[in-house]
Amino acid sequence: MSRAFERRGIRVDYLLSGRARQDLFGVECFGEFQHRRGLTFDVRHGRVRYLHTAMKLPLATTLKDAAALDLDGYDLVISDFEPVTAWAARLKRRPSLGISHQCAFRYDIPTDGANVFARTVLRFFAPVTYCLGLHWDSFGFPIIPPLIDLDEDAVARTTTEPGKIVVYLPFEHRDDILSFLAPFTCHRFVVYMGVDPSYSRGHVQFRAYDKAAFQEDLISSEGVVCNAGFELPSESLHLGKRLLVKPVLGQMEQLSNAKALSDLDYGRRLDSLNHDILNEWLNSPPPPPRPFGDVSGGVVDWLMEGRFDETGRLAQRLWSALAWSRGSDRTAFALRPA
Repeated sequence: MSRAFERRGIRVDYLLSGRARQDLFGVECFGEFQHRRGLTFDVRHGRVRYLHTAMKLPLATTLKDAAALDLDGYDLVISDFEPVTAWAARLKRRPSLGISHQCAFRYDIPTDGANVFARTVLRFFAPVTYCLGLHWDSFGFPIIPPLIDLDEDAVARTTTEPGKIVVYLPFEHRDDILSFLAPFTCHRFVVYMGVDPSYSRGHVQFRAYDKAAFQEDLISSEGVVCNAGFELPSESLHLGKRLLVKPVLGQMEQLSNAKALSDLDYGRRLDSLNHDILNEWLNSPPPPPRPFGDVSGGVVDWLMEGRFDETGRLAQRLWSALAWSRGSDRTAFALRPA
């Protein structure tokens, strides 16, 4: 959305949290952004460790950062499920708007792995005045399509490389990934992990995090193996890539995303590093592209209208613009409550 704001001459200051500043990449578009520690989950071997998460959460630091954040001169706080800005707005009684995939869980969408802890996190992690949810389908609710950050000129001029697969499984051990991919020598796997320098093991190449290089590999690939987050699967659907997702166990959002992809028949689910499932998926036909359009521009124009409680008309307009969408002919979801 940063480019959509810039094109319309709207001043926006950014604050990022949840990851160490030195581990952030591809954030040049945010300019001189602020950074705070924030909150995050403790994940080991593909599973959320709730006890360790609870023991290590810097709640006092986060609330202190929120209380100290200067909001004078700002008309609106927008939070992408980011706790420092959301709590700062709550503490200082400033209007706030959540624009995130997590906001979609306020509605009766496909879910898996729900529990008291997960529901509590969704409710209190980043509380906002208004909420705009994103998902791969409206499911009959005022939920909008994903925001896609891809270079469309690069998409238009890039051809697909047969047999090339992008792998992004940051919560798995490197040796486990290599064992998982090793038997499939007819394919070339490009694995993005925190390695520097890059190196290869036969047909498996491990690369360091690099946003520009990652997007080039994604655009030219045949398919993507990744965790069941939201951004990368959205880009894969947008481009028409085969999608195989391994949800982080114990993480409600990822388990629910994997279920939604299966229910919509948009991708295949992988609960363990299973060779048989990978083999079937590698030999499956490619899906059609599902381009999501200029959602960022539509959202920014809607923001400028200032009617943050009228999400239904925005959702209807954005889905109706997508000829492929099974929800493009829905007209009643604007009236369905969260």
